[in-house]
Formats: sequence, structure tokens, C-alpha cells
Amino acid sequence: YPIRMLLATLLVTVAVANAAASRVSTASTTTAKLYTYWCETTNHASDALCKRHELLMRLQSTKEPSERSALIKQMSSRVGGTGTSKNFSQEYMAAKTAFCQLKESSDLTLCSQPTRSLPKPKVSDSSVTAMYTWLCAKKDLSSAQQSLCRREEVLGQIKATTDAAQRSALYKKLKEFPVLPVTYHAVTAEYCDLGKNIESKVCLETKVTRESRDFQAYACSSTEETTKVFCKQMVLRDKLRTAQGSQYTAESIEARKKIMTELLALTPAKDLEARRQIARERAEATKRFCAQPAKVSYHMCANLNRVPGAVTAQH
Repeated sequence: YPIRMLLATLLVTVAVANAAASRVSTASTTTAKLYTYWCETTNHASDALCKRHELLMRLQSTKEPSERSALIKQMSSRVGGTGTSKNFSQEYMAAKTAFCQLKESSDLTLCSQPTRSLPKPKVSDSSVTAMYTWLCAKKDLSSAQQSLCRREEVLGQIKATTDAAQRSALYKKLKEFPVLPVTYHAVTAEYCDLGKNIESKVCLETKVTRESRDFQAYACSSTEETTKVFCKQMVLRDKLRTAQGSQYTAESIEARKKIMTELLALTPAKDLEARRQIARERAEATKRFCAQPAKVSYHMCANLNRVPGAVTAQH
């Protein structure tokens, strides 16, 4: 009997390890598919996003100091000049939005991630450290994933020293390992979709986005509910987020203007009673949604129950 228990424990441990390794592999595959689709299939090879990716691949394949220095300088200029950071962010949003609209991509974990802007380097805390520990312990990481791990390692070294000369050298070294938006989001998506990781701080944005989609599906599913103004607002905001992820063309700009006009028409600034009615309808739907036992841990429901005078769900 003890041997059976030990064997069962070992099998579970192996299964968990294999699942984690599979997640990392999926993140790598998804990243490669997105770059192939955007940079090759849709002919955006000249975009900053694709050029920077190409430069990084070249950087990781060369050991010659002068060539590495030149590549690092080129990568920095791709996102460091006036206006280039904004363009890079727009390209990233456009690439991810277009990729995730493909039928074969819609079910990928990456596509459940919020797509608002270029991810900024997060302030390192225990949840971020845990995610990198999970990632960097795996074998057969892609070159881009290895770059993320090296970046985290250098950041740790910077935090561990107060020596000015060492910090200066480490910050120079950090330039070799830039933040990679597609790779970072793909890794985060897989990590946050595994076990209870969704409850960690690094996954908060993903958690809130998924909960919002659950709420919309619940509150606006019936024909009667879809006629409510707050449901119409949610649909339009989804359309606006998709439109904001598209490239800036005369057609896409016009589409965004049209959606914004429809949104403004739903909530006239001077009609306070209409705005109050929308707030009441949403509040009632939120209370019904949060009264479900399975939703108690939801971020939006926890906030509801902390509001003075709020009705706590009875179970």
C-alpha cells in the first residue's frame, strides 16, 4: 500500500511537471505563429515590431562583441526615438488583435489576455519572481524565453548591489535583453491559466478581463437583457478595443469615430437620470452575478462586498 501511494504521488508530480513544460512550449509556439502571421503572411516585415524581433534573433545567434554592440544600438533606436515607442505599441496591438481574430487562433490562451498596450516592465514582486522561477526552470526554452530569463537574472543582480560601477555595467548588460511583448504575454497567458496562478498579483489584469467576459455573458445573454443600455455599452466597448488594435488607416479611424459617436449617444452628458438608470441596471446585474457561489472570489465581487452598505451574497 505505501508503495502504491508513493507511485501515485510520483505519477502526479510527473504529470504536473509535464503540463508546465507543455505550457511553456505552447507559449513558444504561439509566439512563433504570431510573428510568422504578422511579419510574413501579412507582409509587415518592415514594421518596428518585426524588425526588432529579427534583430533580437540575430543578437542571440552571434558572439562577436562589435556586432552585438551594433545590434543592441539598433534595437534601442527601434523603440527609443521620438514617436517610435507609440508606433511600436500600436503595431504590437494591431498584430495581436489581427492574429487573435483568426479562427485557428481564437482559442489560444494568449488571445484571452487583455490587449491594451505594450506591456511595461512590471515592478518585481514575489508573484513576478514566482512566474519567472516557473519559466526559467524549464528545459528547451526558446531563444526569446531565454532572453526573458536572462533579463530577470540581470535585474536581480542590479537589485542586489549598491556599487555604482557594477550597477552601471549591469544596466548596460540589460540592454541585451529587452522586454519582448509577444513572448512576455504568451508566457504570462500560459502561467495564469495553470492551476491557481490566476489568483496571483501578476495575473490580476488577466483575471479581471476574464471575469468581465463572464459577467457580460451572464448579464447580457438574453434578448431582453441585450436591450439594456449597459449591455449595449459593453458590446460597443468591445468593438472599440478591437478597432483600436487595428492599424491606423482612414477606414479604421472612421470606424473608431463611429463607435465613439454611438457610445456618446447612449450616455448623454446632460441626462443625469439616464446615467443613473444605467448605473442601477448594472448594479442589479452585478449583485445577481456575485450572488452565485462560484463567483464569490471574483475581484469585482470582492470589491462589491467591501462597499459600505453593500448586500453580501447569501449562500
